[in-house]
Amino acid sequence: MKTNTKTALVIGATLVIGILIGVLGSGFMVHRFARRLPDMRHSEVFVERMVDLIEPTPEQEEEIRGILTRHAEQFTEITEDFRAETTVLIDTLRAELDSVLTDEQRARLEERHRRLDKMMKRGGPFPHGRPGDRRLPPPPDDSGD
Repeated sequence: MKTNTKTALVIGATLVIGILIGVLGSGFMVHRFARRLPDMRHSEVFVERMVDLIEPTPEQEEEIRGILTRHAEQFTEITEDFRAETTVLIDTLRAELDSVLTDEQRARLEERHRRLDKMMKRGGPFPHGRPGDRRLPPPPDDSGD
C-alpha cells in the first residue's frame, strides 16, 4: 500500500472517529440536560409573554421582569410538586385496581398508560407541542376602527 493511501486512510478514520465521538457526546449532553429545559423554557416564555402583554415603560421593565421571574419560579415549583403528587396518586390507584381487575382489563389499562406516557414524552396533549413552543396570535385591535 502506498504512503499516500495509508495517510488518506488514517486521516479518514480519524475524521470518522471524531464525528462519532461528537455525535455520541452531544447526544449524551442533550439527553442529560433536556429534562431541565422545559421548565426553564416555560418560565422564560411566561415572563416574555407577560412583558409583551404589560408593555412596561423602560423605567418599569427591570422591576417588572424581576417580579415576573420570581413568580415564574414559584409556578415551576408548584408544577413540580403537582407532578410528583400526581405520580404517587396514579401509582396508588394502579396498585389498588390491580388486585380487582381481570388480565384483559389490566392489559387495556396498561396500554392506555403506555399511550399517555408516549404522548407526554412527545410534548403533551397540546396539538402544536408544549405551551410556549409557538407564539400566540396578537390580541385584537381595540382602537375601534
